[in-house]
Amino acid sequence: MKIIIRGNYRVGKTTMVQELLKEIGPGAGFYTENRTDGFGGRGKKTGSDIVPLAGSFLGGALLRSMDEHPDTMLSCRPGEFKQKVGKYTIMVDDFEKVALDCLSNSFLRKAGLVVIDEIGPHLKYTEKFNDRLRRIFRDWEGEERQGHLVVTMPIGSDFEPMPQELLEMSDVEVIELTVRNWDEVYEDLSKRLKVKPQGGAVMSKHLKMAGMLSKMESAIKEGQGEKDIYQGDEQREEKTKEEMQKNVLSIRGEDRRY
Repeated sequence: MKIIIRGNYRVGKTTMVQELLKEIGPGAGFYTENRTDGFGGRGKKTGSDIVPLAGSFLGGALLRSMDEHPDTMLSCRPGEFKQKVGKYTIMVDDFEKVALDCLSNSFLRKAGLVVIDEIGPHLKYTEKFNDRLRRIFRDWEGEERQGHLVVTMPIGSDFEPMPQELLEMSDVEVIELTVRNWDEVYEDLSKRLKVKPQGGAVMSKHLKMAGMLSKMESAIKEGQGEKDIYQGDEQREEKTKEEMQKNVLSIRGEDRRY
């Protein structure tokens, strides 16, 4: 399953995935954690960190208030301090380093639950992470997975391109989380997410298309006809090399005439 949990800030989205990880585990991906200027998480928020559930990194910075951390400015790449969400500067390099490492396929395949926390407006500045996120969603059923995928998303970020793209996917379940339904949602998900995906990997539409293109291109190079590729076709109609090349271009969108 691919699930998006949407909710307002401070409604408990991160707490939800943390509790689900305790129930389901082992986990992969990451969650976010606020930084404050007080003891025990109390006090004024000064930023947030990314906390990996698997990978070689201990964690890294996601957001920083430069008023509270002026020394952080020295470690920013040129122009990075201009990439902001509200009063917080987005630490793009640190975020990408940790996030991309802990979302590698070697970790995702073994996880009972993959968590990606806080898909929000900061993603407009990290195309590397966006590409990885698209591939994970697009190919989820086409990979050998032992668990499920849960993503959290602030409601206020709906208008941003990347969150909107995920919400528009037809095979994604979207859950609206509120203070009132928190316990109910947790109880429901803790049961459903314990059930491992059945029937092995289901090939995604993208992977099916890639496989078809590969077969057609191989046949063209070797001078084979369509008869050898589609052996189950009742008509077994022969096509020329030129016609098959047009089909490949049409599928790829490189020739708009077909």
